[in-house]
Amino acid sequence: MMAVDRGLAVLCVAVFLGLTTVAGRFRFPQVSTVTTGAIVAGLVAARIGYVAAHWASYVEAPLSIFAVWQGGFSAMAGIVGVAATLAFQLGRTRALAVGWGALAIAGGLWFTLQALIPPVTYGPFPYHLTLTTPSGAPLPLARFRGRPFVVNLWATWCGPCRRELPMLDAAATRNRDVPILLADQGESPAIVTGFLTREGIGVNNVALDPSRRLSQAFEVAGYPQPPSSLRTARSCSFSSASCRAPPSPMGSIWQGNTDEPTQPSLSQLSGVAHRRRADSASSCAATRSVA
Repeated sequence: MMAVDRGLAVLCVAVFLGLTTVAGRFRFPQVSTVTTGAIVAGLVAARIGYVAAHWASYVEAPLSIFAVWQGGFSAMAGIVGVAATLAFQLGRTRALAVGWGALAIAGGLWFTLQALIPPVTYGPFPYHLTLTTPSGAPLPLARFRGRPFVVNLWATWCGPCRRELPMLDAAATRNRDVPILLADQGESPAIVTGFLTREGIGVNNVALDPSRRLSQAFEVAGYPQPPSSLRTARSCSFSSASCRAPPSPMGSIWQGNTDEPTQPSLSQLSGVAHRRRADSASSCAATRSVA
């Protein structure tokens, strides 16, 4: 499955492409001839806009700017990029007005659908659950009560999980101030340990949840899944699948003296928080993070 926000983006691009194609067939052929180039320019502008807005997160690993499969695009920057390309290609003509009109409809659809998507909500963290280590030892989640920590839900069959797991394991090894628990969902110890051995990933930060009880508790539909949240001084509310501001690969931190989560800082997560989106953003199906 595709993350919700990515699906909406594809839908809006398809709407824009469809409108310009119709306009090209009936009266303004020049519009349809520049549409593909405008979309490509818009995607580039969207990526540049996102990276610029979160530059502090990318400065330590600039090559990750090119990891577009992990998500991270600015809708507003993308729309501006498309509009500018259309203006450059079409000039001050009626065809430009048609192209901008199609863009306005697609952009309006994007922002409308984004506004209509309800926020993701989770209940209190399930401290009562007990997972196991790859060696079979019990790992009660109650041991994390009283301090911030991060839980990432993953599976060996999930492509994005496989890509981000070495990074998460490295972050967990470097920074012990905020423990990162990599909780495999629904797989046997043999499968998990075999995968970890092949990939050269240690077992110290990995836990097994063969019954997928964490997934059930958070109503997770896809992986990798960090149930993410944003916390204010007075209330705690959950964001949508993107984990923006700044984007976080590991999601949110559950404060040890409360059952409610808060967004981790870049310093707490060793400067790697920008490498994951909501996605929303490169998940096999859905959205977000914990602690």
